[in-house]
Amino acid sequence: MLADVREVPADETKWRWRRSIDPSGTRQLIFGCATRFGPEVEAAFQSYVLLRHHQLHQQTGLAEQTSTLGVLLTPRTDGSRPWDTTLLRTEGDNDLTSEEVERYTELWNPRPAEAA
Repeated sequence: MLADVREVPADETKWRWRRSIDPSGTRQLIFGCATRFGPEVEAAFQSYVLLRHHQLHQQTGLAEQTSTLGVLLTPRTDGSRPWDTTLLRTEGDNDLTSEEVERYTELWNPRPAEAA
């Protein structure tokens, strides 16, 4: 995943994701990589983590026991170190509005016709 996001032209964004959910279904760890960091990437990362957290506690019915940790790696270009790390942790019900759930779902779960 790390090598893959480095190979993208500067004007494009590529995401790679991995998710692990513990057997109880109440904790998940999300690893992501993106081509660069900035306000738009940070907002998109937050929306992904919040959506997956919301979906998990909707599926399990265990909102108050559910927690999610999201880790995003983005390449650095200044030479000080190879990667930046951004973290987001959330737990319980985030009280996403139906509009937020719809908008995040459209962004991260496009219908097949839209994805083509």
